[in-house]
Amino acid sequence: MLLEPQRSGPYLRALAAGLRALAPHGDFVPLAECLTLLEVLHPELSGDLLEPARVETSSGLPGFAWIARARSEQELARQGDDRSDMDDRSIQRAMELEPQLGARLQARRRLHRRLRRDSIVPASRLITAVHRLSPTIDITLTSDRLAPDGRWVRTRCTASYYSRHILGPVHLLEGGGAEVDQGVLHLFGRHAHVPLLALREQLAAGLGGRIVRLSRSSVGPFWFPGVPPPETAPAALGQGLCLALSTEVVAEDVHHSRHLDPFMPDETELAPPDAGLFRQRRFAATPAQARAVQDWARALDMDLQVVPFGR
Repeated sequence: MLLEPQRSGPYLRALAAGLRALAPHGDFVPLAECLTLLEVLHPELSGDLLEPARVETSSGLPGFAWIARARSEQELARQGDDRSDMDDRSIQRAMELEPQLGARLQARRRLHRRLRRDSIVPASRLITAVHRLSPTIDITLTSDRLAPDGRWVRTRCTASYYSRHILGPVHLLEGGGAEVDQGVLHLFGRHAHVPLLALREQLAAGLGGRIVRLSRSSVGPFWFPGVPPPETAPAALGQGLCLALSTEVVAEDVHHSRHLDPFMPDETELAPPDAGLFRQRRFAATPAQARAVQDWARALDMDLQVVPFGR
């Protein structure tokens, strides 16, 4: 879906408002990176430099190419600094000679200075952190990526090892850090879409450790007129604004499995004997859509969390 220039600003503000209302926690792609991305895509900051504003119709989130242009500008911005940017006098001269060119030069300087300060949602990355070195060695791997349908997905896995000699593809570094073989990144990528319980088995085999916690959390879909909700959902969700955040966790510290996601099958009975399975989908919606979700939840006898926002 291609947004007209006059629609992209309100769209980005609405998506940001939904994110702030739901305040996603650490199992999600960082909220600050999401909000920075939406800010730099906004024409008030970047002008027409990042156009066209294309939205994935399956998720209602900014399209890959739109985000990729922002990421390319960030790479360019970080090759210099504020002192190397075009100065006011040069921009003013360009404004006088060709106003459209001057406006673009001014927007690029504004955009680059913003992009130097903070990161935006990555296309793909893997973060490795050491949480414990005794009595077990606990390593958390966090994979952030843009899904093919445009959702922003974070998969987080904590693997536990009993000895430094059986860390497999994990390598401890001096100073308390760790790094992993390149194959681990491919492992997350290859199995990004398999069911969580099957992913747990693949990661246990690939990492060679005990998987004590595995989560996968997604930002999106974002439904609004033009982006229809699933057939099983109330049609009203597509008539206003509604953002959904989903999370699923299989972990040893989940002692009572629960299923609170109407778009996923209830597989709590398949939870492994040493862990529980928790699935939840939360919604932020404009008032009429929030009421529709609440009515739907009562009909499903499911305790769905709905946060109203906007008008």
